[in-house]
Amino acid sequence: MKKMLLFGAAVVALSCATAPAFAAASASNGVAISGTSTPTCTLNSGVQSAATNATYTPGAGASTLAVTTLASATDATLQTTSATVTFVGMCNYAHNVGLMSANSGLQNASTSNDPLATSGSFIKKIGYTASYQWAGHSSTGSETLTFTNDVGTGSSAAATVTKGATFAVSGANRGNLVLQFDIAGLATPVVAGTYTDTLTVQIGASL
Repeated sequence: MKKMLLFGAAVVALSCATAPAFAAASASNGVAISGTSTPTCTLNSGVQSAATNATYTPGAGASTLAVTTLASATDATLQTTSATVTFVGMCNYAHNVGLMSANSGLQNASTSNDPLATSGSFIKKIGYTASYQWAGHSSTGSETLTFTNDVGTGSSAAATVTKGATFAVSGANRGNLVLQFDIAGLATPVVAGTYTDTLTVQIGASL
């Protein structure tokens, strides 16, 4: 009887030693995928959506707003002017929007016609208002550029750069940027000459 029991135990031990190993039910390997979208802004050349006494001509990077009649041909009084220009823009990140004027108003390119010190008043530098709408925000306060006419005698105020306060847009935005430009008419004669300024509207970095 002892021999039979030992033989049985040996058979059981042999059976355990040769049993196959079972594979896992699944296997995986995580593959990390990454890419970068760089901060980018675009702004097209714009179209004139409304105007009084002005014509807008779009250009690549620089456009022109021509005032049809700056001063009356009869008595040189300042004429009312307005223009609305709509740009299609996009910034894919939290960004800024702002305005900048190169001359702080429309500056006379010539000083040869400056009013005499003993003269009555003339408009020597022309003021205007520039405002915008972007990302659901309308410029207010110091975000809007507001320049008054330089009225008097002698030389006009010097050309200086003025930057409007920057408005911070809290996220990416794609849509229309609407620029509004206005000159208020005034019954005061304007000194003869060509009056110019460069108005910049920018989305992205601060001006």
